[in-house]
Amino acid sequence: MYYTNVMLNLYLKNHLKFLSVLALTLCINTASFAAEPTPLPSPSAAPGATEAVTDFTSTAELTHQGTLDVHEHITYDFGPADPHTINHRILIGYSDDQGNLLQSKFVLLSSTQNDQPLALHPDINGTVANINLPPGSSSGPRRYSLHYTLSPAVLAGPDADVFKYSVTGLGWTVPINQVSIVLTTPGLTPQTLTCYTGAGGSTTSSCRVSEHGSTSSIVTDAVLTPGESLSLYTGFPMHSFTDYYNSWNVQSLWPFLVAAIAIIAMLIAIPLLLRRRKHQTDIPDSEPEK
Repeated sequence: MYYTNVMLNLYLKNHLKFLSVLALTLCINTASFAAEPTPLPSPSAAPGATEAVTDFTSTAELTHQGTLDVHEHITYDFGPADPHTINHRILIGYSDDQGNLLQSKFVLLSSTQNDQPLALHPDINGTVANINLPPGSSSGPRRYSLHYTLSPAVLAGPDADVFKYSVTGLGWTVPINQVSIVLTTPGLTPQTLTCYTGAGGSTTSSCRVSEHGSTSSIVTDAVLTPGESLSLYTGFPMHSFTDYYNSWNVQSLWPFLVAAIAIIAMLIAIPLLLRRRKHQTDIPDSEPEK
């Protein structure tokens, strides 16, 4: 009996010692795990990861004379791309559904890059004013400001005076993250102003319009992908302006072209005929007598 008690006490003593070591190990591991920091989620892509127009802000005033006075502010981020010349194509006219070519006179009044004067030379090609914006030597996003006029910028329609304007110009080759424009029409109240986003002829409206009398604010609510633009359309009561698009129809010009060609042909032919007749008059009918 005594031997049994001794063996039992020894077993309990060793077992309790093992349990103590196990408990201590568990405590240390638990404390170590609790002290280990929780892994943070991977950060999202840093700004400037892609080449884009990060902001396109514009203010425009449409006057009684039908002139649109525009101030554009463009922030361009080259991202990982090497800086290069940026082609900005401003739409200065269009063809309507009757075949009429409508064109405004484009005048660039001033331009800056990062608030420094910038000499630009627009190239007018049909209904587009091409402007090449130089990259410059500075680092980081470039800020371009353009001040120009379009005159006239209004069409005299059969039922109303019509105003159409492409805010961002023809589709850019890079995304435009944000576009906003404030359009004022002093002394004039436009009909319901509609904005469109997308490629040419698109009726998508990923944009919002807020109208307060003669002031309208338009802002996009989605990124414009390459090739997309923001356009405005509205109407005014007839005869609201003093100057309108000078439209001409290509088909209607044919009679005038034919008449012009006939007149030019006559102007060329008549001197030739007169010269030939004079030459024949100078030749004697027979040889002189010897």
